[in-house]
Amino acid sequence: AAAGGSDDWAMGVAGADLSYTIELPGGRFDPPANRITPVGIETFEAIKVFGNYVEEKYAAHRE
Repeated sequence: AAAGGSDDWAMGVAGADLSYTIELPGGRFDPPANRITPVGIETFEAIKVFGNYVEEKYAAHRE
């Protein structure tokens, strides 16, 4: 986590209820070609978990 990132701004200044930052594994912005698909799959799984959380937390409030 890095202090002062856009996720911090979204929560602190814009007042967003939720904010997150996805970071690539290994501390690199340019994974080797053979890691792109596995990283994409892993990231998509994380997004699905986050989406399920948002649905459970907020969808009930709309009804």
